[in-house]
Amino acid sequence: MIEILDEVGQPCHPSAIGRVVLTTLLNFASPLIRYALGDYVAVGHSCAWGRGLPVIRRVLGRERNLIILPDGRRHWPSFPEHDWMPIAPIRQLQLVQKTPQSIEARIVAPRPLTEQEQVRLIDVLNASLGYPFLLLFRWGRGLL
Repeated sequence: MIEILDEVGQPCHPSAIGRVVLTTLLNFASPLIRYALGDYVAVGHSCAWGRGLPVIRRVLGRERNLIILPDGRRHWPSFPEHDWMPIAPIRQLQLVQKTPQSIEARIVAPRPLTEQEQVRLIDVLNASLGYPFLLLFRWGRGLL
């Protein structure tokens, strides 16, 4: 059984966004009871055939990939490599939201980014984030 629940654990109405919770009783030794997968989805309207089962209109993303905008809205940004790789010799990039207005950009590169590279990277990342976050850079030479 699948449930789409809001932040207080109530079933979501159609067109709302909620987290996926799963119950399976097939494994008698260790059943999963209301197991939160960590996925967020947009709920669809019931199908025209009257089955009454939950409808997922769109999968938004994992909880760990979610950012919360300062106004409280949730956003699952996309960071295609072809957008930021040409800016500097970046081997790895990890973004961690520290406050509602700031994000730490953890970068693995053979050298620190120049000021011009940082400005270009801030522009590209904030375009993907959908908000002009304060980006704080932290870099190293090893794995994140």
